[in-house]
Amino acid sequence: MRVRIDEIPESGRTLRFHWAEDRLRQFVPQGDPFNLKLLRPVNVVLNLNRHPDHIRVTGKIEGSLEVSCHRCLKPFPLPLNEPVDLYLFEKARMPQEEDKEIEPEELVYEFFDGEVIEVDLLVAEQIFLALPVKVLCSEECRGYARMRGKPQ
Repeated sequence: MRVRIDEIPESGRTLRFHWAEDRLRQFVPQGDPFNLKLLRPVNVVLNLNRHPDHIRVTGKIEGSLEVSCHRCLKPFPLPLNEPVDLYLFEKARMPQEEDKEIEPEELVYEFFDGEVIEVDLLVAEQIFLALPVKVLCSEECRGYARMRGKPQ
């Protein structure tokens, strides 16, 4: 889904839509370490508000994912309940420093071409950023190898 900036009224625009498995698959990288699947469609509500120098995107992404435990490889459900609060700036305003380290507070800034917002890409990024670095079915999971070839 794409939204042109000139299609956002001064009062803002609200987008409500659902993502099914096929939409998510378009963004999942080959060799996905999470074995990511949807247990139910992802519900997305985004509010787009134009400001003189940026677009503010707020809302929520909710759903239920199935992922594989990084220790025992067993699939398990992972709830997705992500608030969205982003500021979109034109790429022309993007810093040119190549080796600049990103600070945590800078993760709310995104850059786009200044004319069209790639909403699907934005949603995919938010889903992937919501995933933990290491997914575990439980803190007590002893892992596949420690169970002598039998997952917990």
